[in-house]
Amino acid sequence: KPGRRRWTVPSRLTLWMCCAMVFGTVAEGAMNDWSALYLKDIAEASAELAPLGIAVVSGMMVVARLFADGWRGRWGDGRVVLLGSAVAAAGLALALVSGGVAPALAGFACMGLGIA
Repeated sequence: KPGRRRWTVPSRLTLWMCCAMVFGTVAEGAMNDWSALYLKDIAEASAELAPLGIAVVSGMMVVARLFADGWRGRWGDGRVVLLGSAVAAAGLALALVSGGVAPALAGFACMGLGIA
């Protein structure tokens, strides 16, 4: 039919953006679901401190979202995504390797900052 568009293969940029969104969604979901359990069972936090994991992640996500437009204007979208991914990966590594409550919370803060 005239005027009807055919389906086209998505561009590389579109595919990379989709991958970034999937990574962010999975990482955020994992932090929501597992941070308190990780703190309690692996880092041996008390039952009172364990819920701080999700609070730290969520709080840092709020901070990142408040400042994101300024960062995008200063560094550009691509650099912000790359830097955020690196900060999130470093935070996850810190939380997993550290073995303590305070370093795990610091790692969770980096995760929240990076995935937002």
